[in-house]
Amino acid sequence: RSWKSVVVIKLLERKIGHRALETRLKSICVRKDILHMIDIGNDYFLVYFSHKEDMIKAQIEGPWLIYDHYLVVREWMPNFHPSSEALEKVVVRVRFFGLPIECYDSKIWNAIRDRIGRTMRVDQNTLTRERGKYER
Repeated sequence: RSWKSVVVIKLLERKIGHRALETRLKSICVRKDILHMIDIGNDYFLVYFSHKEDMIKAQIEGPWLIYDHYLVVREWMPNFHPSSEALEKVVVRVRFFGLPIECYDSKIWNAIRDRIGRTMRVDQNTLTRERGKYER
């Protein structure tokens, strides 16, 4: 098997069985199929995707939630050891409830981004002020 379409995943703060995880992955981020999944210990799994597009989607389009817990998806690296790995960064979705519409401004979003860390993306509806119920 090629290591080019492999990611390491871990569900934070919750144990999950192999089959349950595979089923949830297929429902949220896999269009084609998972070729193979291996439990490598310490709640980490290696996931071999049959199509590179699914692997890229899993890595980029998150954050993913399974049973209200964040799923960490990261690129596989040689010599990965689940017992000694520490998670240093996690992608999370941030929502701002009740933010006034006049605050929907790129300068304000940039200031918020600078305070909370690197921003993957801002919801397009928020940027264009098309929806105001939930800002994300």
